[in-house]
Amino acid sequence: MPQLEFTCTLQASIENAFDFIIRPDNIVDISQPDMGINVISGPDKVTEGSRVEFEITGIGMPQKLVHEYSQFREPVHFWEIQIEGPLQSMQHEHLFEEDAGGVIIIDRIEFEPPAGMLGFLLTEDRIAKH
Repeated sequence: MPQLEFTCTLQASIENAFDFIIRPDNIVDISQPDMGINVISGPDKVTEGSRVEFEITGIGMPQKLVHEYSQFREPVHFWEIQIEGPLQSMQHEHLFEEDAGGVIIIDRIEFEPPAGMLGFLLTEDRIAKH
């Protein structure tokens, strides 16, 4: 299964960084504009068991995604798992580590590209790029 890992260091407290990331509207604000991500439904702040429905228009035709959030250990860790969407599977681990007055955010994503015709458009490389 393909895996991606991204890290980002911020001059913020671990609590503030965690609080920012668990708000779906903030994810929309910091995502690449060409992805066309919109929150369709979900809470203002995700918690254990929350589900958020997104729409993404930047990968060809509009795609609906539903993610469920689990394994919360505030403010250091949680999982985001695709319940419905174009990928065969997707698990996104969010980790937060304190670092010299700031925080390191680590995103680990495992995914399986879609099958069928959509798989020709939404390849592993294209997914990794976005």
